[in-house]
Amino acid sequence: MNIFDVIQKWDLSKANIDFNKYTRSAISNLAYEIQNLYNQPPNTYILKNRIHRTVSDSVRIIESENSIIDLTYPLILSQEIWLPDPLFSILSPEANSLWQKIPESGAIGFSDTPMIRTGWGNYWSTKISDRIKYLNLTVPQLVSNLQKIKSLVEAGYITIYPWEKIIKNQLSDMKTTIMTLKARKEIEKTLTQKYLQKDYSLGVRLGPLGITASSDFGDLKKGDPLWIGDKTEIYFVGIINAIITSFLNSNMYEGLPGDRIVHDYIRSNGNVLSENNFPKIVKEIPDFKNATWENIVEIKKDSELVNSLAVIISEFAYGDDKDLNQNLKDQLFEIAEKMKEQKNLLKYLPGQFISLSIGTLGGVATNVITGMDLNSSMILGASVASSSSLLRTIISDYFKPKNIASRKRKDIILKIARNI
Repeated sequence: MNIFDVIQKWDLSKANIDFNKYTRSAISNLAYEIQNLYNQPPNTYILKNRIHRTVSDSVRIIESENSIIDLTYPLILSQEIWLPDPLFSILSPEANSLWQKIPESGAIGFSDTPMIRTGWGNYWSTKISDRIKYLNLTVPQLVSNLQKIKSLVEAGYITIYPWEKIIKNQLSDMKTTIMTLKARKEIEKTLTQKYLQKDYSLGVRLGPLGITASSDFGDLKKGDPLWIGDKTEIYFVGIINAIITSFLNSNMYEGLPGDRIVHDYIRSNGNVLSENNFPKIVKEIPDFKNATWENIVEIKKDSELVNSLAVIISEFAYGDDKDLNQNLKDQLFEIAEKMKEQKNLLKYLPGQFISLSIGTLGGVATNVITGMDLNSSMILGASVASSSSLLRTIISDYFKPKNIASRKRKDIILKIARNI
């Protein structure tokens, strides 16, 4: 049984659904039925090329703040992408419990400084008198969004799994990790102020916040960039993204540059702080930005070239040998050229092209072999303080027995640049 079976069973996709016709007991049963869908983790077979957007992007896409067309390039460039379940988020008691414990909900314990918070709430945190109205306002749109991706989920191109389930047992270690990172003042400016404040997400739903000086003050001039003083929420989001990457054996696609650098710092054992680690391989492919969502579904399901591109990209995760890498580059270029000529692709496209950049993450994650038995000092060394067991877990996740493989595996960095 999956979320679409639940939608059908409870008739959640019918027009003009009215939860006034559901008893409180029935709604509670529905909530627990959705929660129980995810008692088992998803298949995270390591050799599959899986991509996820940042947790903030993913939540905004599936909850309608961002367009679902933002899934285009992750779908084109991967064999599978991850998305959270929005119905789990709004209905699961477990999701509500997790939400009440994280910084952007106003929870205490992560920092002595009051956190920037959002007013978002789950069904169970809504006043009893307002709960039916809450469901009537939220469920129809969320179900509509899920229905749009149903065919791709059924085809195996999208995996749905709650982000709350991924981090629910990590909160205590996340607090310790944040304290560990905040104590390293030498990385604060380089890591959390490398970009403008608007380039860092402050929460799963809070998103970025731009800050500038409102007037001249001392050495500050009106309009000068400012940053929040307490970096807790920036680190919190970065850790969530790193946990998702580790849990899913996935690669994080683009996102805000601030989110990217914090994620990469954690994944690489503190070695990704320079532009030198950004993607180096560049090739033009057709620009799909003006294709409709229905077109993207058809392209993904029917284009052999698009699927071959995803497979070639996945091979870069294992290509250490120079000759192998050159062979992969040659194959990538060949596929890209053929994509420019394939008629069943070009009919959807405006005739423009984008630059696809592929790189691999530096640091420990570039040289690990799954199945090896490494101790924490070998994994972390002095780069990231060894007091954080969560950081050890994130970096050493490739070494779990379930991920045994004969080849090395790296995190892939994918970037898209449009040529106007």
